[in-house]
Amino acid sequence: MPDAIERNFMDNTTNFVPEYEATSQSLHHAEDAIHKMTSQFFGDELLSHLGIEGEIDHIGSTELTHLELKKFYQDFNYVMKDGSWTHLEFQSSDNGESDLKRFRVYEAVTSQQNDTDVRTYVLYSGNIENPVTELHTGFNTYRVQPIIMKGHRAEELFDNITGKLENRIPLTKEDLVPLTLCPLMGGEIPQKERIIKAIRIIKQAKNTVPDTNILEAVMYAMANKFLTEVDMNAVKEEIKMSPLGTLIYNDGRTEASIENARNFFANGVSFEIVRDSIKALSEETLKEIYDEVVNKKQP
Repeated sequence: MPDAIERNFMDNTTNFVPEYEATSQSLHHAEDAIHKMTSQFFGDELLSHLGIEGEIDHIGSTELTHLELKKFYQDFNYVMKDGSWTHLEFQSSDNGESDLKRFRVYEAVTSQQNDTDVRTYVLYSGNIENPVTELHTGFNTYRVQPIIMKGHRAEELFDNITGKLENRIPLTKEDLVPLTLCPLMGGEIPQKERIIKAIRIIKQAKNTVPDTNILEAVMYAMANKFLTEVDMNAVKEEIKMSPLGTLIYNDGRTEASIENARNFFANGVSFEIVRDSIKALSEETLKEIYDEVVNKKQP
């Protein structure tokens, strides 16, 4: 390309948005959608499976703001048919009274803001056997309902499912739903391995079980809660070719490309150079961005 145009092109790359940055920014949107799918799934499938009684009316907000404008983020809230709220928390550690004080704040703010009763159930992972579930403070005793997962072993769950697969018995949704709780179960299999194993089983069942994409999304949400960043990358690698992985990856990549195209057009880089440089966007999309930027610059 001519020297002047090349200098202009290179100068304007200072506003270039790396794809990994946009992916990080837009990943929040994809993961927000995943959290909503997970919340719906737990409400539809897992409450009764865990022995939590009552009929859900709709999903409640999990973000609270108190007087100091400090935000509290809960795991899952459900508004029941009788008007009360069921609050579900997942814990991989037992921090004793510290956890209970935090749960008590969640309940108090939710109850006050929504004028309702709140019941908190806490699912404790397999490394926790006797968690602290009561807090004595002043005249009051605060308590949560624990659900201890230590007695459920991940190895037994996987063995049962593997046996069906080996005997060519089609898997059902009832077989797969407990997989979403495997990160919380007892057993010797490391967290990363059991999550990846569960995802692979879910993929195998896609021809016989509807909505396996939702199950994959739930496993991703559980991995995001319990795994380190390094182990989480292995999970992302496992799902990258699935519809869920495409959503997570392409959402950020497309946003980066759109922002880069806008920056180039705004700084006078020709349409042809931008088209040849940004392969992630179609020529039709680039023309729309070009028209939008050029028209905005015109008086």
